[in-house]
Amino acid sequence: VLILKMTGNNLKTGRLSRRANIEVVAGHFEDEDLRESDFIVDACVDAGPDEPLLKSSALSILRIRLLPLATLVIAYQSEAARLASIEVNDITSMKEAAEAIHVYGSKAVLVRSDREVDDEHIDILYDGVGHQFLFRKELPGDPRATRDLFASSVLAYLSQGLALMEAIELAQKFEAQGIPARNQERPA
Repeated sequence: VLILKMTGNNLKTGRLSRRANIEVVAGHFEDEDLRESDFIVDACVDAGPDEPLLKSSALSILRIRLLPLATLVIAYQSEAARLASIEVNDITSMKEAAEAIHVYGSKAVLVRSDREVDDEHIDILYDGVGHQFLFRKELPGDPRATRDLFASSVLAYLSQGLALMEAIELAQKFEAQGIPARNQERPA
């Protein structure tokens, strides 16, 4: 499955799932000279903590060709672990993973917790200068179930000219509000 969403000149990836898809997206971005656009890489590199989605060669292409083009890379803990090649199980390792992923050239990296970390639900944003901690409410069910909603919301807010931190905070709120409406039972 190849997912590429566009808002104006701004782009967001989703589950690219193969090396060829990653190369096509990177080539498109490079060919169109969209350096002035916002580009979010939603790093779907696994389907769960022990379910790799991308093979090591595809992961390498993602790191080398796509991450340097990104305004923001979004990765959940197990994905950040694969991208950074370290274990990610606490706030300190989330920060280290964000820094390691940032080395590939993106403007910023957001590592999202997909389970409680040190008794908190937290996202850590790293922009090459410092870490910002964004605490959030626990979402019912698998937090990855709303990943596309969250990443698309960040992109939409960036497209409106908001700063990255503000766009992420608003997307967190939107994500939290969108869950109950989605999970309500429909009347018979």
